[in-house]
Amino acid sequence: MRFEMGMEPNEVTLISTISACIDTGAVDEGKYIHGLAMKIGLLSATKVLNALINMYGKFGYLDLASQLFKAVPMPNLVSWNSVVAIHIQNGFPGEGFDIFKSMRRAGVKADRATMVSLLHGCADLGLGRLAAAIHGYIFICGLESDLTVSTSLLRFYAKSGGLNDSYDVFKEMENPDRIAWTAMLAGYAMHGEGRGAIELFEAMVKKEANLSASPIIGMGACHFDSTLISQSVCPKNSIHRLAYGCNLEIDELQMRKAILVCDVISMNLIFL
Repeated sequence: MRFEMGMEPNEVTLISTISACIDTGAVDEGKYIHGLAMKIGLLSATKVLNALINMYGKFGYLDLASQLFKAVPMPNLVSWNSVVAIHIQNGFPGEGFDIFKSMRRAGVKADRATMVSLLHGCADLGLGRLAAAIHGYIFICGLESDLTVSTSLLRFYAKSGGLNDSYDVFKEMENPDRIAWTAMLAGYAMHGEGRGAIELFEAMVKKEANLSASPIIGMGACHFDSTLISQSVCPKNSIHRLAYGCNLEIDELQMRKAILVCDVISMNLIFL
């Protein structure tokens, strides 16, 4: 556009192009946009720098991303979130937490994106004790009612062996969405708690939640023992009801087999 029509790109042009480079994995083109931003005097624009930080982080160039972050005149929340997230996503959660500490010292208040990144970092570090501190900080930031944050928190507790803590978080949700229901079911499946998963599944069906096939797969993923099956605890009618309510095209024989055996492999063959 710049060369063919004689028009000078602005911040919006560069940010949109950088986003397209990220989506398509166009590393060389992204570097060209970086050079172009410098040439036309837009490299000092915070939004452009934030986009470049995110781009280099996605491509694994953490050193370049960190250098650009240091060049931001006055880092805003997006700047901080970007540099925290890219370190955690690239397998450096410790560095991500150090940057978060600097963010707090700078007086920048965290938001949903910050909390989700930190919870992913806790999982990567395997430090359950940090989750309790972050849980408290979530309340300080007033994000305890945010579904995305709460779902990330319950997932972390479940992965860290704290199934009861995970369920406590779930109970505090006023209106759990499909992702929250599925995450909680997955937590029970992860711990082999078939009966708890069934009870939660029945509660979900009674609530008439508008859900996809994912929770059904979560049910199938629970490794129900022979006692539960022999006691007819497995909610066959509920599984049928929700599956057909989702307008899923399934084979009846496969469905019957999956329900009778409650086997994760069979369920995945049906729904994936």
